[in-house]
Amino acid sequence: MKKYCHQQGIRLLGDVPFYVSHDSVDVWTNPQLFTLDDDGLIAEAGGVPPDYFSKTGQHWGVPTYNWAANKAQGYDWWLSRLQKNIELFDVVRLDHFRAFADYWEIKPNQKDAIKGEWKDGPALEFFDALKERLKGCKKEALNTLPLIGEDLGDISPAVHSLRDSLEIPGMKVLHFGFGDNGKSDHCPHYLSQNSIVYTATHDNNTTRGWFEQLSQQEKEYLDLYVGHHLTEDNVHLALIRLALASVAKLAVVPAQDLLGLDENCRMNTPASTTNNWKWRLTPNQLTPNIILWLRSLTKTFARC
Repeated sequence: MKKYCHQQGIRLLGDVPFYVSHDSVDVWTNPQLFTLDDDGLIAEAGGVPPDYFSKTGQHWGVPTYNWAANKAQGYDWWLSRLQKNIELFDVVRLDHFRAFADYWEIKPNQKDAIKGEWKDGPALEFFDALKERLKGCKKEALNTLPLIGEDLGDISPAVHSLRDSLEIPGMKVLHFGFGDNGKSDHCPHYLSQNSIVYTATHDNNTTRGWFEQLSQQEKEYLDLYVGHHLTEDNVHLALIRLALASVAKLAVVPAQDLLGLDENCRMNTPASTTNNWKWRLTPNQLTPNIILWLRSLTKTFARC
């Protein structure tokens, strides 16, 4: 499939979650690489403290990594995992990239993620090992390593420093850019070329749903920014245009935003365990008019 896609001028973007399930083949076959107790139960759990998405943080119920044990094995399990994904895809997005710099560790008996502790990740040493593993492999990439760092949420300076030292692009989300009247670095006028811009990610509301929840002041600012009046019927078109017109090297638009769908069609609500990942694109939803409009916009902003 990858070969066929390349013949059509299409590159594939993969995605690697940072953590794995406690009840997974990875943990069962490599228990020493994870923070488990003598009975094989989770001793320290992964998650994030309170943030934009949840006032009580996110407790994921997965074991964190025993980084000392991973280092002693030359990070072989992790490097094999990434090497396989880099073989399958042209570029790989590292979910929860911040945890390579520092990560939030929670006691498994905590009901939420408010109480926890920041721990140091393997940082640059890990990626130096990855470069050695990939040395000699000819790969098409956005930068030195064919990676994108998901650097959203409660981010420390160490995360940005690691991302920039690797020269890999981070992520910018337009929804986050207009909640503070243009002062956020997610706003289009602050974007850098070495970044990936999204109208919204799988964790966000749809653009229509997001707009409907904005305050009147925020809607007025958005009108001023785009230069015309926005409604729930046209806001998705405006944000898609802003994303594609930006200097960011790659623009990503969820199908729900192409279709202008409301919050009932959002993909995922972080910190929740119900009604997620159920939305499906049905045949003929992407009409010829939508496809032609997107093609025109793509050509206009030289993204083809």
